Amino acid sequence: GFARDSEFEFVSQTDNSVEFVLKDNDTTYAQYPYHFTLTVKYTIEGNTVKVENKVKNLDEDKMYFYIGAHPAFNCPLEEGESFDDYYIEYENQEHITQKVGDDTKVLLEYGNELDVTRALFDNDAIIIDMPNSKAVSLKSRKSEHSVTVKYPMSDCIAVWSPTGDDNAKFVCLEPWSSVPVYCDDIFDNIENKPHAVSISADEEYTYAYDIELK
Repeated sequence: GFARDSEFEFVSQTDNSVEFVLKDNDTTYAQYPYHFTLTVKYTIEGNTVKVENKVKNLDEDKMYFYIGAHPAFNCPLEEGESFDDYYIEYENQEHITQKVGDDTKVLLEYGNELDVTRALFDNDAIIIDMPNSKAVSLKSRKSEHSVTVKYPMSDCIAVWSPTGDDNAKFVCLEPWSSVPVYCDDIFDNIENKPHAVSISADEEYTYAYDIELK
């Protein structure tokens, strides 16, 4: 949303980390009526990228928000492979359903693997509220390379790729603090929206996840 109209500022870096901050401004405040800072730090440790987000409430009252990420990964990861050679593997067994009009479609009935196909995303992102798993992987059936997102602090995990676009060679593994509200009036009466995170004045909230490559 509003982050596209604003810029993160460089804060600091070390040999294996870099940190940026987004501060509220007139553009963000017109859409999201809170004063805040969002600091994002990326740290490389071995074959893992550790991502730490810190939200600080600079307002005088309680602040409400959702926070998450859209890490996108090449699919296929290897030359000579195809999109359909891949599958999603959850750490534990999940029961996954989607609302399709007035009906409910079962995508996974107490299992932990979903084959990656274009049709898998015909009804948008695959979202799990309060998942049993705290990690999800994109894996190939033809090679040993994979990517895993670990989200110990998340109450929601989403998997997404554009439907009907054969040129979209990526899959997103999206960790969220909680199930976000996808609607045009997301910030209207946000305090009454389901799952919204809240912090008091001057309070800081940390949300972190890891991306592990193999």
